[in-house]
Amino acid sequence: MCRYRKSIFLCNHTQISAEPLTLCSAQKDYGCGKASEPCDAVSTHTLGTIRIPHLCERCSTIKTVQDRRLAEVKEKMAELRQHLEQAYGDCIKHASEAGLPAAKPENEGNPESEGATKLGEVDDPVEAFLKMKMNEKYSHLMVLSDSQSK
Repeated sequence: MCRYRKSIFLCNHTQISAEPLTLCSAQKDYGCGKASEPCDAVSTHTLGTIRIPHLCERCSTIKTVQDRRLAEVKEKMAELRQHLEQAYGDCIKHASEAGLPAAKPENEGNPESEGATKLGEVDDPVEAFLKMKMNEKYSHLMVLSDSQSK
């Protein structure tokens, strides 16, 4: 068994050197012409093992591709978040045009003041707008749903 150098990468992948460190007796005999077949056994030793503090080539390319995809996804999410904020602003504008209050009450998050609102009064202007639309004469023809089921 010929001894080869083994490299262990940060990703725990290993690579065996192309040339052996030491030749075994069977390989030496083959080199001298005494044996008909070369040695095919590969052996490593801890003294011939080195640790490499970076990723192997395959893992490095995979990580680069994943990092690029992640950056693209984050960029797309930022665009969608901006679009959602703009759409919400448009919805608030339409609600105010319909005569509904445009801003949420300041005491919305305060649990002590929740009892202060009247029954049937809705805090969210979007919900109020949808309720108003549902109460119209031909609301059964509209596609309105309660997307935030409580």
